[in-house]
Amino acid sequence: MSMLVGLVFTVGGCVWLWLITFFDRAHLQVIGAAMLIGIGGSVLIVTALAMGTELIGPHTVSECD
Repeated sequence: MSMLVGLVFTVGGCVWLWLITFFDRAHLQVIGAAMLIGIGGSVLIVTALAMGTELIGPHTVSECD
């Protein structure tokens, strides 16, 4: 579910950047679009790290004994 939320934020920011070409004062709107892309990217990376942690779980072995 959180992967979908991150994807929505990221795609929303990309669509906003695409639509900026049709608006005035685009230099002010780039900040908002960049924030959406940043939020989405952060959510996606945290979700991916959590998924990797769940896959590893307790199956860790140290060969440095």
